[in-house]
Amino acid sequence: MAYIVGVKMDLAQWCRLFLALGVSGCTSMKPGAVRSIGGTKPAVIDDRAIIGEMTREATRMMDSDDPVSMESLIEQLKKEPRVSLNLPGGKGARTEDAQKAIAVVGGVYKCKHCTRWHVAPASGFLIAEDMVVTNYHVVNQPERSSLAVRLFDGRVFMVEAVVAASERFDLAVLRIPKTGVKPVALGQAAPVGAKVDLISHPNQNFYTLSEGRVARYFMTQRDKKTVSAMAITADFGRGSSGAPVLNEAGEVVGIAASTESLYYTEDDGDQKNLQMVFKLTVAASRIAPLVRAKRPRLIGTTKPLTKPRPLGKPTDDTAAFRAIEKQLQVRRRGTLVFARPTEAGVDRLVEFLKAYPKSKHRQEALYVRGLSLWMLKRYSHAAAAYRTLLDAFPEGKHTRLARIREAGALLFSDQPQPALDRLDELMADYPDQPERYGRERAHALVLLGRLK
Repeated sequence: MAYIVGVKMDLAQWCRLFLALGVSGCTSMKPGAVRSIGGTKPAVIDDRAIIGEMTREATRMMDSDDPVSMESLIEQLKKEPRVSLNLPGGKGARTEDAQKAIAVVGGVYKCKHCTRWHVAPASGFLIAEDMVVTNYHVVNQPERSSLAVRLFDGRVFMVEAVVAASERFDLAVLRIPKTGVKPVALGQAAPVGAKVDLISHPNQNFYTLSEGRVARYFMTQRDKKTVSAMAITADFGRGSSGAPVLNEAGEVVGIAASTESLYYTEDDGDQKNLQMVFKLTVAASRIAPLVRAKRPRLIGTTKPLTKPRPLGKPTDDTAAFRAIEKQLQVRRRGTLVFARPTEAGVDRLVEFLKAYPKSKHRQEALYVRGLSLWMLKRYSHAAAAYRTLLDAFPEGKHTRLARIREAGALLFSDQPQPALDRLDELMADYPDQPERYGRERAHALVLLGRLK
């Protein structure tokens, strides 16, 4: 697997490349990297001016300001933080409008052949006016000194912090100063065969659009961990890491990550007769958990309909939880949980969660509460309860089933759009078993008038 940020080239190769083009930090360039030629005609991209201007601005800030070091950014990255924010809502945008929210994300460094600063460009996009999404591996470059972001309008900023990250899914969210630029919206999972566009910066061919289709969803290995991925047929290459994959509405459905080349023969490392290049992306549904995206308000609440009964004795959390399980006749078989719920039992669970917020049984208590509300057909309350569980334990033992039940509860409480959003995320994250949620997804599409 080859990352396409361009980090496989050593520093000497980068320096020679920049010097050959005449656009390195050693050379001053004239302004005018993106020029409008009037009317409705598209802007003309000047690749040499873009890298030249970005290098000069990065040099000025590296020498005169005190930018956050790459060492500090990588330290933040390794902690895999999370952040809460409101994702952009509403419809997508035309390609030319979405283009304005696409950025050049470049590692700033000094080579061994001169004393000037250089920039190694990759791709990214604005998810909020001060948040840029790119790949984890774009940031994880310890040989760089700092990280710069150039917007389509020519402004250059130094990255202030890594606010969210996932090594497993190769994602990072970076904070920069507020830009005033309208961010791109996240779309629903694109089905196999759907048309997609990708705008990126392959080999410093800035803002290059390629088009294709979603080829498949599949399971792969990344850092010895099994993860889901989305393959597309739209071309991209070195420098495209972090670029957005856009659906026909201009919404982000994926993030370019890496490529894999298929050769007909490979003997002792000698690869011959290239046959195919697989373009691998991260599904956009992986962004929401990183930024703890605030969901649309669900109908109903998790408040009990009757006043909770006091727990009384015993007072320790294990004994209290076991007493509730006995009342609800909870039984387990592997990861499956069975119960005979009652309203009184649900009330006791609510009181238990309030009384013991740090209990080691909290995950089980949250799940049993959601299950009980589901079985009592209090679907709007069940959806909210499952969401509380998933927010608290996003990688818990009941995550997959809880996500399916949450979507079903939304569907049964006349909330088909939120239900479809959850089901599309499931389709992207678990492409190996679509039959587990395919029926509910079809039902949601029917209620929304998108399927007969």
